[in-house]
Amino acid sequence: MKCINSIKTQTYTDFELIEAHGPGTLPENFNNGLRQAKGEFIKMVQDDDWLPPDSLRHLADGIDVYPWIVGNVWQECGEPYIYKPPHLDFESNLGQYAIHMGSTLYRRDMLEAIGGMDETLTTGEEYDMHLKLLSLGYAPGYIDKEVYHYRMWSGGKSVIYRRKRTEWRINELAKIKARYVT
Repeated sequence: MKCINSIKTQTYTDFELIEAHGPGTLPENFNNGLRQAKGEFIKMVQDDDWLPPDSLRHLADGIDVYPWIVGNVWQECGEPYIYKPPHLDFESNLGQYAIHMGSTLYRRDMLEAIGGMDETLTTGEEYDMHLKLLSLGYAPGYIDKEVYHYRMWSGGKSVIYRRKRTEWRINELAKIKARYVT
């Protein structure tokens, strides 16, 4: 409920809200929403996270000439902190999973051009999509604004995969990385 309310109360109001969730994987749900979208931009919000009131305004104002834009994330875990992506280039992101999907706004035509998310993946989905975008020359812009609240909790996929399926996740991320190493 907090997630949907945070979207409905944005100060920027020219958007459509598509709820794309169900029994499918994150990439299947994301691509389903992408197929339904009519607007120029795509913003994904996970159901256990939320947006600050000016999130969409900051992202829309910042995207300008960029194919996608990245902002900062307020991380709700242990000691909360603001995560600022340290790198926005391909080589750095290949070595470090650095861009948080919640902090991004994408142009729909760019996502359609790359086929959306890889539906064969069950972890590292956004990492793969960002590497694909960067490897194809889609360089993002950056705004130094908090645009996403990310809640890391014990039942969340991120925590479960990092703590209980650590080796498997490391191997899966290595496979993704191998796709882009020449």
